[in-house]
This record gives sequence, C-alpha cells and structure tokens, in this order.
Amino acid sequence: MAYPAGLRDQRQALEWVNRFIADFGGDPTNVTLFGHSSGAADIVAHLYSNANLTCPLFARAIVQSAIIEHNPPDPHSAGWQLSRALAPLCASSVAQLRAIDPETLVNVNLPFRAVDDGVFFRKGFRDLLFPPSESEEPIRAPLDRGLTSLRFAIRKATSKSRSPHPVSKRLPAIPPTSTSDLQPLLIGDCACDSSLWLQPARQWAASAVVRRLRAICQSITKSSALLNAYEIGSHNFTEDLTDQFARASWPTECVVQASQRTGRQVWRYVFDQEGPTQGMPHHAADLVYLFDNVPLPLSPSSSPTAFDDDESLPSFPSSRSTSAGVGEIFNKIITPDELDLIDIDKFSYGSESSFGGWAQPVVDELMYARVRDAIQERWITFAQGERPWDNSCGKVYVFGPEGETGERSAGIFGGRRRQKIWEEVLKPLGMTLVQKVAQELSNGPGLRR
Repeated sequence: MAYPAGLRDQRQALEWVNRFIADFGGDPTNVTLFGHSSGAADIVAHLYSNANLTCPLFARAIVQSAIIEHNPPDPHSAGWQLSRALAPLCASSVAQLRAIDPETLVNVNLPFRAVDDGVFFRKGFRDLLFPPSESEEPIRAPLDRGLTSLRFAIRKATSKSRSPHPVSKRLPAIPPTSTSDLQPLLIGDCACDSSLWLQPARQWAASAVVRRLRAICQSITKSSALLNAYEIGSHNFTEDLTDQFARASWPTECVVQASQRTGRQVWRYVFDQEGPTQGMPHHAADLVYLFDNVPLPLSPSSSPTAFDDDESLPSFPSSRSTSAGVGEIFNKIITPDELDLIDIDKFSYGSESSFGGWAQPVVDELMYARVRDAIQERWITFAQGERPWDNSCGKVYVFGPEGETGERSAGIFGGRRRQKIWEEVLKPLGMTLVQKVAQELSNGPGLRR
C-alpha cells in the first residue's frame, strides 16, 4: 500500500466510525485506537498528523511493539527507492505491473512504510519524536591558526559552551495549548521483539560484526562505544544487540519521552512473559495472551513427545527419574513424518498431571492464566477511560517472566531494558545511525558468492 495514501485510508475509516458508530450503539467520543507492530507504527503516525492536531477522531491509543520508521522519505526519495525495489521485475509501466503475479508484488521488500509528503505529518514531528543527537566530540580551535579560524570554531561550538553557566538544551516546541490532540497513550514492547530478524542476525560472525559496525559508524569513537556497551569483540557476539534497541525497545521509549514532554498521559508496560510455545517473549507474544484465541501447547496426553499412560516418563539423570538412558529416550521420540499425521484439532492445553524432566512445557496453566487475566483487565480498563495502573514516579507495568505481573519502579524498568545504554551510548549516536546499524545486522551478512 502506498503511503501516506494508506494512512489517509485509515483516516477515512476513522471518519466513518466517528460518523456512524452511534447507529451501532457506540460513542464517537470514546473510541480507542489499537495497533501492534506495523499497525502500532501507523497509530504513532496518526498521533503526530496534522489532521489529529486540528480534528482528533479517537480518545486514546494503545501501541504495542511499534516498528517505527523514524525518518520517512519525501516523495522524490520514496519514488527512487520504489523504482530500485521494482527494478528486478522489469516493469516500466502500470500495465506491466498489473500483469505481474500478486504474490510476487507482495514479496517485494520496500525499505519504507510511510512517506512524508509535507501535508500528512505535522511540522517538526521528527525532532519531536527523535531529538537530534549530541556531538560527542567538542569542537576545538587549533592554537596555531589565525583569528578567522578561531572565530569560526567558536561559532560552530556555541551549543557546547564551556561556560560555568550551562546553556539549556533546546527542546522541541510544545504543541498548541489545546490538549484535544494529546490523547492518553498505553504503550510498550516485548523483550524479544527482534525475534523477527533473529535468524539472519545469527548468521553474522563476530569478526564480521566488528568490521561492519566500524564501516557504518565511520568513527572509532562511535563504533567503540557500541562494541564496548554490548561486549562485542572479534571472538564473541551477543545476539541481544538487535533485541535491545534494533526495532522496538528504544524507539518505543523515544515515543514515550516525546509524549511526556508534551504533557500527554502515558502508561508504559514491558512484556517479558515467555510465549506459550516458545521459551522467550517473542514478537506478538503479548497478543497471544491478550486475545486468548491461539492454539496453545499440547497437554501431556496429546503431545507428540508424550508417552503412553502406563509408561513412566523417562528423563535425563538430572531430572526426577534416573532409570532411563539417553538412548532409551531418543527411541521414544516421534519422527517428523509421524508428526504430520497428528490431528491438530485434537490438541488440548493444560492437564492436572505433571510433565517430568525435559518434556515440561514452557508456560504452565497458572502462568498463562495470570498473565492473560492481567493484560485483558488493564487493556479493557484503559479502553473504558480509566487509569489501568498507577503511572506516577515513572512506574511501569510488567508482564512476566514466569507469570509475574504488577507495577514496578522506574529502576526495575531501567534494568530490564538496559536504559543506561540508551542514554549513554545510543542517544549520543542518534536514531539514524543506530537504526542503520540495526537494519544491517537484521538483514544478515548476505550470501557468499
């Protein structure tokens, strides 16, 4: 979908809801806009649109794991990028594009989602969301040069004065006094949102990551800051480099801070609960608990790794049973061909019996129910116009790990999301450079020729 045409289509849908929702028993003044991933990014775009500034059509917004485009291209740049992406299709006209198989067009990888046409977004929205980075190296005038060079250096370094009376940092302009466009915001992310790009990111060798970071940063100081912060060296590479700031966590925090600067009420959450079928809080794991309509893990009686009722569950020596050997265990595992014959409709979740040893499920019934009930209750409370939790003093709401739920202090949030690295390393580098690094790592090293 061409943007901002797609955003305008969404705006038209909101106008329809505003006009006709009363005929369905709804309240046009009590509409909650909700989105996840790319849909959440669209909500951020609507929050900072000119139309929302003059005529808001929703009362509050829920933004989950937004994959935000921090610097939408202008129409000229977007057209160039689109032409480059479509070049392999060898289509130079609309008629030729229409003749191409739709699945082929869907699989074209466009490097952008939104387009800044100078009309849809409000003026200065980039600086409002992502303030420009600060220079980490002060400008110093060489002593052996003339007065002209000295004056030039002083003018260039005025924002970095060494005066004992520090110059206050320039903040984005506060929106007009009317607060109709400052809809309350419930926003957060999953701890492993970057699981979407984990597979290509894992293909990087440690030495290649070091070389690539240095090539992108083009600065020993900048690249060293990233490498040291995430403990990356030529012989070790941590995958959480993409998890911590690549596509969700830090951009989400930037949206939170921008909203707070303008006086918007914000409720921040972190979702660290493992997905029912995976051992990590992957992208969209929160939706599994929120909607509670996804097929859940198998019960012991129907699991392809389960055993007959009259058999004791074998396990490794470190688990409850020590009577079985490794070979005996592997002999009981069902093959992939046998898995294809299992009727998935007969799967059921939960059982009174206990798994033993290695076959124990990632999330048990109690954990699942606790997190599910907590997230549903808070989301519904917010949609009804009430406070979902106490957000004073920087408090956040946590979901997980291992079924934990509740309000936590700003310090707990800072530790879970490694906020110190954001402030000391990522923020001085700037969103543009950080996202460029993240995108490169997420794309993987590419195929060898």
